[in-house]
Amino acid sequence: MSKKRIAISSVRAVLATMFLLLLAGPVYGVGEIRAVYDDRAKNLSVTFDNNYASGWMIDLYSSEAGQQPTEPFAASVAQLYVERTPGLQSGTQIIDLSALLATLSVDQNIQIYVSAYTPVEDTTIEDRDGGYQGNPCAAVAGTALEQTAVVVSETDPATVAAMSNGIAVLSINLSDADNNKNNLGYLHGDKDNKISALVSLDDGADPNNNFSEESAVIKGRGNFTWSLDKRPYQIKFDSKKTFLGMAPSKTWVLLANHTDRSFARNSVIFNLANEMGLAYSSESRFVDLYINGEYLGNYLVCEKVEVGSNRVELENPDGLLLEMDNHYGTAEPYYFATTKSGTVFTLKDSVKAADCPEV
Repeated sequence: MSKKRIAISSVRAVLATMFLLLLAGPVYGVGEIRAVYDDRAKNLSVTFDNNYASGWMIDLYSSEAGQQPTEPFAASVAQLYVERTPGLQSGTQIIDLSALLATLSVDQNIQIYVSAYTPVEDTTIEDRDGGYQGNPCAAVAGTALEQTAVVVSETDPATVAAMSNGIAVLSINLSDADNNKNNLGYLHGDKDNKISALVSLDDGADPNNNFSEESAVIKGRGNFTWSLDKRPYQIKFDSKKTFLGMAPSKTWVLLANHTDRSFARNSVIFNLANEMGLAYSSESRFVDLYINGEYLGNYLVCEKVEVGSNRVELENPDGLLLEMDNHYGTAEPYYFATTKSGTVFTLKDSVKAADCPEV
C-alpha cells in the first residue's frame, strides 16, 4: 500500500457506529455482512447472507486517533453507493474502490464501513425505509474473496439457480391459446383472470425435485394482498404433482409476503403448526419466481386449504369446509352470518364437490 494506508477500526468503534445507526431509524433483518479489502486497497469484497437491500453504501472515515463519527455516517470523508448484484440474495460481490480512493489526499488514514442501503427512490409508500438498513461492518485487510455470482440479467433463471442462495427457481411461461392473455398486465387486471401456462422448477439443492414445462393454469388470489404491488398467485396443474417434496396435488398457492420484510412469518407459523401436530396445517417451501422471464421476487409455495386427498380429508360425506371472514366474506358467492355475533362464514368446499370443476 504505497499511497494510502487503511487502519482496522477497533471493536469499540464498530459497536458505537451500530448503536448510532439503531437510533437513526428502522432497521430490518438484512442478514450478516462481512467486508474484506485487498492489500492494495483497490478492491473490496462484500459477503452477505439473506440480504434484500438495493445495494451497499461504502463510507470512508478519517482514522485519526480518538476520532469517532458524531452521528450515523455523517462524518464520512467519502461515499460510494453500489447496487447489489442482480438476483443475488446471498454471496460475495466485488467492488472496485479505485475511483473512490482517488478522491482522498495522499497518505490519509481511513477506515472503511459497509452498510446495506436502499435509495429513497427505490422504496414504496408502504416501506418508508430508504437509507441505511442496518448491520454495518468495518472492512478488514486480507485476501478479497472471489465473487460467487456472475453479473448477468435477472431474467436468466438458470444462472440464478446456480447462485449461492440455494433457493429453487420456479419459472412460469404464459402460453394461453389467446395470445392477448400472455402478459402480466392481463394477469394482474383481475385476480379471476385465468391463463394457461407452462411451469418449470429448477432446484439446485435437490435435482430430484426438478420438472419442466408442466401444463397448468395460473390466476391471482387473496383479498387485501391482491391490491399490493407484489401479487400472490394460484397455480393448478392438469394432474396431481409433487412440489419440492410436498404431497402430490393439483393446486398450489404462491404467497408474496409483501408486507413481511423477513419473508419468514408464514413459513415459521406453518412449520410450527405442523410440529405441534395441528390437523391440516399447510406445508410450504421458498422459491424465486419468474413469469415470462421477469423476476418477481421470493415467494412461498404452500398447500392450498381445500377438501381433497393430501389436503383436508373430511370423513363425513356431508362435510363442509368453511372460512371465517368478517372483512371480505360477503363478496363470496355463498356465505352466512351468525345470529348473535354476526360473524361471517363462507362456503369454500365440500366433500361431494372436491373434484368438481364448477367449484
